[in-house]
Amino acid sequence: MGLPQSGIFALGTSAHSVVELELIDPDAAPSCLAAIARFALELNTTNGVNLVVGIRPSLFMRLTDIPVMAEDFSSPIEGPEAFSMPATQADIWLWFAAGSQDRAFDCTRKALSLVSGIAKTVRATTGWTYQGNRDLTGFIDGTENPPAAEASAVALIGEPARLAGSSIALVQRWRHDLDSFSSLGTAEQERVFGRTKPDSVEFDEDRMPADAHVARTSLKVGSESLPIYRRSMPYGDAADHGLLFIAFTHDQGRIALMLASMAGETDGVRDALTHFSTPESGAYYFVPSFELLEEIAAGS
Repeated sequence: MGLPQSGIFALGTSAHSVVELELIDPDAAPSCLAAIARFALELNTTNGVNLVVGIRPSLFMRLTDIPVMAEDFSSPIEGPEAFSMPATQADIWLWFAAGSQDRAFDCTRKALSLVSGIAKTVRATTGWTYQGNRDLTGFIDGTENPPAAEASAVALIGEPARLAGSSIALVQRWRHDLDSFSSLGTAEQERVFGRTKPDSVEFDEDRMPADAHVARTSLKVGSESLPIYRRSMPYGDAADHGLLFIAFTHDQGRIALMLASMAGETDGVRDALTHFSTPESGAYYFVPSFELLEEIAAGS
Protein backbone atom coordinates (compact mmCIF):
# COMPACT_ATOMS: atom_id res chain seq x y z
CA MET A 1 0.00 0.00 0.00
CA GLY A 2 1.14 3.53 -0.70
CA LEU A 3 2.03 5.79 2.19
CA PRO A 4 -0.68 8.22 3.32
CA GLN A 5 -0.04 11.87 4.03
CA SER A 6 1.12 11.73 7.62
CA GLY A 7 -1.15 14.46 8.95
CA ILE A 8 -4.26 12.33 8.45
CA PHE A 9 -3.37 10.22 11.48
CA ALA A 10 -1.07 12.60 13.40
CA LEU A 11 -2.82 13.17 16.72
CA GLY A 12 -1.89 15.44 19.59
CA THR A 13 -1.68 18.77 17.79
CA SER A 14 -3.56 21.63 19.45
CA ALA A 15 -3.36 24.36 16.79
CA HIS A 16 -4.88 24.15 13.33
CA SER A 17 -5.19 26.33 10.26
CA VAL A 18 -7.45 25.28 7.39
CA VAL A 19 -7.55 27.08 4.06
CA GLU A 20 -9.59 26.43 0.93
CA LEU A 21 -8.26 27.92 -2.31
CA GLU A 22 -9.73 28.68 -5.69
CA LEU A 23 -7.52 28.86 -8.76
CA ILE A 24 -7.45 32.27 -10.43
CA ASP A 25 -6.38 30.75 -13.74
CA PRO A 26 -7.31 27.07 -14.27
CA ASP A 27 -4.31 26.68 -16.58
CA ALA A 28 -2.04 27.45 -13.62
CA ALA A 29 -3.23 24.39 -11.71
CA PRO A 30 -0.10 22.27 -12.33
CA SER A 31 2.33 24.94 -11.09
CA CYS A 32 0.11 25.82 -8.14
CA LEU A 33 -0.23 22.22 -7.00
CA ALA A 34 3.47 21.53 -7.53
CA ALA A 35 4.41 24.47 -5.28
CA ILE A 36 1.98 23.33 -2.57
CA ALA A 37 3.10 19.71 -2.82
CA ARG A 38 6.79 20.62 -2.48
CA PHE A 39 6.00 22.68 0.60
CA ALA A 40 3.94 19.86 2.10
CA LEU A 41 6.75 17.36 1.60
CA GLU A 42 9.20 19.79 3.18
CA LEU A 43 7.02 20.33 6.27
CA ASN A 44 6.16 16.69 6.75
CA THR A 45 9.83 15.71 6.44
CA THR A 46 11.05 18.14 9.09
CA ASN A 47 8.15 17.17 11.40
CA GLY A 48 7.58 20.70 12.66
CA VAL A 49 4.09 20.99 11.20
CA ASN A 50 1.84 18.50 9.45
CA LEU A 51 0.24 19.65 6.22
CA VAL A 52 -2.50 17.63 4.53
CA VAL A 53 -3.23 18.61 0.93
CA GLY A 54 -6.55 17.88 -0.77
CA ILE A 55 -7.56 18.51 -4.38
CA ARG A 56 -10.98 18.92 -5.95
CA PRO A 57 -11.73 15.43 -7.34
CA SER A 58 -12.65 16.66 -10.82
CA LEU A 59 -9.50 18.82 -10.94
CA PHE A 60 -7.25 15.93 -9.93
CA MET A 61 -8.76 13.68 -12.59
CA ARG A 62 -8.46 16.38 -15.24
CA LEU A 63 -4.78 16.88 -14.51
CA THR A 64 -3.77 13.24 -14.10
CA ASP A 65 -6.33 11.17 -16.04
CA ILE A 66 -6.51 8.94 -12.93
CA PRO A 67 -10.11 8.04 -11.98
CA VAL A 68 -10.58 8.42 -8.23
CA MET A 69 -14.20 7.25 -7.74
CA ALA A 70 -15.08 10.54 -6.07
CA GLU A 71 -17.19 13.50 -7.07
CA ASP A 72 -17.16 17.19 -6.21
CA PHE A 73 -19.63 18.53 -3.64
CA SER A 74 -21.58 20.20 -6.42
CA SER A 75 -25.15 20.42 -5.10
CA PRO A 76 -26.70 21.33 -1.75
CA ILE A 77 -28.25 18.57 0.34
CA GLU A 78 -31.84 19.49 1.15
CA GLY A 79 -33.96 18.39 4.08
CA PRO A 80 -37.28 19.23 5.75
CA GLU A 81 -38.05 22.65 7.26
CA ALA A 82 -35.96 24.37 4.56
CA PHE A 83 -32.78 22.84 5.97
CA SER A 84 -29.86 22.77 3.55
CA MET A 85 -26.22 21.75 3.57
CA PRO A 86 -24.50 24.15 1.16
CA ALA A 87 -22.12 23.09 -1.60
CA THR A 88 -19.06 25.35 -1.49
CA GLN A 89 -16.54 23.28 -3.41
CA ALA A 90 -13.11 24.86 -3.83
CA ASP A 91 -10.06 23.64 -5.77
CA ILE A 92 -7.42 23.03 -3.11
CA TRP A 93 -7.65 22.31 0.62
CA LEU A 94 -4.77 22.83 3.05
CA TRP A 95 -4.88 21.63 6.66
CA PHE A 96 -1.97 22.70 8.87
CA ALA A 97 -1.68 21.04 12.29
CA ALA A 98 0.95 22.20 14.78
CA GLY A 99 1.77 22.32 18.44
CA SER A 100 1.34 26.09 18.61
CA GLN A 101 -0.78 28.62 16.79
CA ASP A 102 2.18 30.75 15.71
CA ARG A 103 3.69 27.81 13.81
CA ALA A 104 0.38 27.06 12.09
CA PHE A 105 -0.05 30.74 11.23
CA ASP A 106 3.47 31.18 9.84
CA CYS A 107 3.26 28.06 7.69
CA THR A 108 -0.14 29.08 6.32
CA ARG A 109 1.22 32.47 5.36
CA LYS A 110 4.20 30.83 3.68
CA ALA A 111 1.97 28.52 1.65
CA LEU A 112 -0.23 31.40 0.52
CA SER A 113 2.81 33.38 -0.57
CA LEU A 114 3.91 30.47 -2.76
CA VAL A 115 0.66 30.60 -4.75
CA SER A 116 0.11 34.37 -4.69
CA GLY A 117 -1.42 35.47 -7.97
CA ILE A 118 -2.24 31.86 -8.88
CA ALA A 119 -4.89 31.01 -6.28
CA LYS A 120 -7.07 33.00 -3.91
CA THR A 121 -8.39 32.11 -0.46
CA VAL A 122 -12.14 31.48 -0.33
CA ARG A 123 -12.26 30.22 3.29
CA ALA A 124 -9.76 30.32 6.14
CA THR A 125 -10.50 28.78 9.52
CA THR A 126 -8.49 28.68 12.75
CA GLY A 127 -9.03 25.51 14.77
CA TRP A 128 -8.01 24.51 18.27
CA THR A 129 -8.66 21.93 20.96
CA TYR A 130 -11.26 22.40 23.69
CA GLN A 131 -11.11 20.60 27.02
CA GLY A 132 -8.96 17.85 25.59
CA ASN A 133 -11.20 16.16 23.05
CA ARG A 134 -14.59 17.85 23.42
CA ASP A 135 -16.75 19.84 21.06
CA LEU A 136 -17.81 23.32 22.19
CA THR A 137 -21.16 21.80 23.22
CA GLY A 138 -19.25 19.98 25.95
CA PHE A 139 -19.72 16.53 24.40
CA ILE A 140 -16.77 14.28 23.60
CA ASP A 141 -15.98 14.39 19.89
CA GLY A 142 -14.99 11.46 17.69
CA THR A 143 -16.38 8.65 19.85
CA GLU A 144 -17.59 6.82 16.72
CA ASN A 145 -14.08 6.61 15.29
CA PRO A 146 -12.73 3.13 14.55
CA PRO A 147 -9.94 1.78 16.81
CA ALA A 148 -6.45 2.92 15.86
CA ALA A 149 -5.61 -0.49 14.38
CA GLU A 150 -8.56 -0.22 11.99
CA ALA A 151 -8.37 3.48 11.13
CA SER A 152 -6.20 3.11 8.04
CA ALA A 153 -8.51 0.50 6.52
CA VAL A 154 -11.44 2.87 7.00
CA ALA A 155 -9.73 6.07 5.83
CA LEU A 156 -7.42 4.90 3.05
CA ILE A 157 -8.03 3.62 -0.46
CA GLY A 158 -6.54 0.17 -0.99
CA GLU A 159 -7.31 -0.52 -4.63
CA PRO A 160 -6.37 0.17 -7.34
CA ALA A 161 -2.69 0.15 -6.45
CA ARG A 162 -2.17 3.50 -8.20
CA LEU A 163 -4.36 5.16 -5.55
CA ALA A 164 -3.31 3.09 -2.54
CA GLY A 165 -2.68 5.24 0.52
CA SER A 166 -4.87 8.06 -0.80
CA SER A 167 -8.14 9.14 0.78
CA ILE A 168 -11.30 11.16 0.21
CA ALA A 169 -12.02 13.98 2.66
CA LEU A 170 -15.20 15.83 3.53
CA VAL A 171 -14.72 19.33 4.93
CA GLN A 172 -17.65 21.24 6.46
CA ARG A 173 -17.87 24.21 8.79
CA TRP A 174 -20.81 24.07 11.23
CA ARG A 175 -21.64 27.24 13.16
CA HIS A 176 -22.97 26.51 16.66
CA ASP A 177 -25.72 28.41 18.46
CA LEU A 178 -24.33 27.70 21.91
CA ASP A 179 -26.75 30.05 23.65
CA SER A 180 -29.72 28.00 22.45
CA PHE A 181 -28.04 24.68 23.14
CA SER A 182 -26.88 25.76 26.60
CA SER A 183 -30.45 26.76 27.50
CA LEU A 184 -31.36 23.05 27.44
CA GLY A 185 -30.99 20.93 30.54
CA THR A 186 -28.36 18.20 30.49
CA ALA A 187 -30.95 15.45 29.93
CA GLU A 188 -32.33 17.24 26.86
CA GLN A 189 -28.83 17.91 25.52
CA GLU A 190 -28.10 14.20 25.86
CA ARG A 191 -31.30 13.41 23.98
CA VAL A 192 -30.08 15.60 21.09
CA PHE A 193 -26.84 13.61 20.89
CA GLY A 194 -28.12 10.18 21.89
CA ARG A 195 -25.36 9.68 24.43
CA THR A 196 -24.34 10.86 27.87
CA LYS A 197 -22.43 14.10 28.26
CA PRO A 198 -19.76 13.26 30.88
CA ASP A 199 -18.56 9.92 29.47
CA SER A 200 -20.17 9.54 26.02
CA VAL A 201 -22.12 6.34 26.69
CA GLU A 202 -24.62 5.70 23.91
CA PHE A 203 -28.27 5.25 24.81
CA ASP A 204 -29.67 1.76 24.55
CA GLU A 205 -31.57 1.10 21.36
CA ASP A 206 -34.97 1.32 23.07
CA ARG A 207 -34.06 4.78 24.44
CA MET A 208 -32.47 6.19 21.30
CA PRO A 209 -34.57 8.97 19.69
CA ALA A 210 -34.97 8.61 15.94
CA ASP A 211 -33.55 12.08 15.40
CA ALA A 212 -30.61 11.78 17.81
CA HIS A 213 -27.22 12.67 16.34
CA VAL A 214 -25.92 9.16 17.02
CA ALA A 215 -28.93 7.58 15.29
CA ARG A 216 -28.51 9.78 12.20
CA THR A 217 -24.72 9.37 11.83
CA SER A 218 -24.07 5.73 12.85
CA LEU A 219 -24.92 4.10 9.55
CA LYS A 220 -25.38 0.48 8.58
CA VAL A 221 -26.29 -1.43 5.45
CA GLY A 222 -28.05 -4.47 6.78
CA SER A 223 -25.92 -5.56 9.72
CA GLU A 224 -22.72 -4.02 8.33
CA SER A 225 -21.47 -0.81 9.94
CA LEU A 226 -20.10 1.90 7.65
CA PRO A 227 -17.52 3.78 9.74
CA ILE A 228 -15.61 6.88 8.66
CA TYR A 229 -12.51 8.42 10.24
CA ARG A 230 -13.15 11.79 11.87
CA ARG A 231 -10.57 14.53 12.62
CA SER A 232 -12.87 17.39 13.59
CA MET A 233 -12.02 20.39 15.78
CA PRO A 234 -13.60 23.51 17.30
CA TYR A 235 -13.01 26.76 15.45
CA GLY A 236 -13.53 30.48 15.87
CA ASP A 237 -13.76 32.96 18.70
CA ALA A 238 -16.25 33.92 21.40
CA ALA A 239 -18.57 35.62 18.90
CA ASP A 240 -18.47 33.19 15.96
CA HIS A 241 -17.63 29.54 16.61
CA GLY A 242 -18.52 25.96 15.91
CA LEU A 243 -17.16 22.68 14.60
CA LEU A 244 -14.88 22.22 11.63
CA PHE A 245 -15.94 18.75 10.52
CA ILE A 246 -13.23 16.78 8.71
CA ALA A 247 -13.76 13.14 7.79
CA PHE A 248 -11.69 10.70 5.75
CA THR A 249 -12.90 7.61 3.93
CA HIS A 250 -11.99 5.17 1.17
CA ASP A 251 -15.64 5.18 0.04
CA GLN A 252 -17.33 8.52 -0.63
CA GLY A 253 -20.72 6.81 -0.65
CA ARG A 254 -20.51 6.33 3.12
CA ILE A 255 -20.20 10.03 3.76
CA ALA A 256 -22.94 10.82 1.25
CA LEU A 257 -25.28 8.46 3.10
CA MET A 258 -24.41 10.08 6.44
CA LEU A 259 -25.08 13.60 5.16
CA ALA A 260 -28.38 12.55 3.61
CA SER A 261 -29.37 10.92 6.91
CA MET A 262 -28.45 14.03 8.92
CA ALA A 263 -30.42 16.27 6.58
CA GLY A 264 -33.43 13.96 6.58
CA GLU A 265 -33.25 13.88 2.79
CA THR A 266 -34.66 10.38 2.43
CA ASP A 267 -37.05 9.90 5.37
CA GLY A 268 -37.83 13.42 6.57
CA VAL A 269 -36.18 12.85 9.98
CA ARG A 270 -33.65 15.62 10.51
CA ASP A 271 -30.69 15.30 12.91
CA ALA A 272 -31.69 17.07 16.16
CA LEU A 273 -28.26 18.68 16.34
CA THR A 274 -29.00 20.64 13.16
CA HIS A 275 -31.44 22.79 15.16
CA PHE A 276 -28.44 24.13 17.09
CA SER A 277 -25.67 23.96 14.48
CA THR A 278 -25.84 25.32 10.94
CA PRO A 279 -23.63 24.10 8.08
CA GLU A 280 -21.92 27.01 6.34
CA SER A 281 -19.72 25.13 3.87
CA GLY A 282 -19.30 21.74 2.25
CA ALA A 283 -16.60 20.30 -0.02
CA TYR A 284 -14.98 17.01 -0.96
CA TYR A 285 -11.27 16.67 -1.64
CA PHE A 286 -9.13 13.86 -3.00
CA VAL A 287 -6.13 13.48 -0.68
CA PRO A 288 -3.30 11.90 -2.70
CA SER A 289 -0.87 9.43 -1.18
CA PHE A 290 2.67 10.48 -0.31
CA GLU A 291 3.89 8.96 -3.58
CA LEU A 292 1.31 10.81 -5.67
CA LEU A 293 2.15 14.00 -3.82
CA GLU A 294 5.81 13.48 -4.78
CA GLU A 295 4.76 13.11 -8.42
CA ILE A 296 2.77 16.32 -8.23
CA ALA A 297 5.74 18.11 -6.62
CA ALA A 298 7.99 16.92 -9.44
CA GLY A 299 5.51 18.18 -12.01
CA SER A 300 4.77 14.72 -13.37
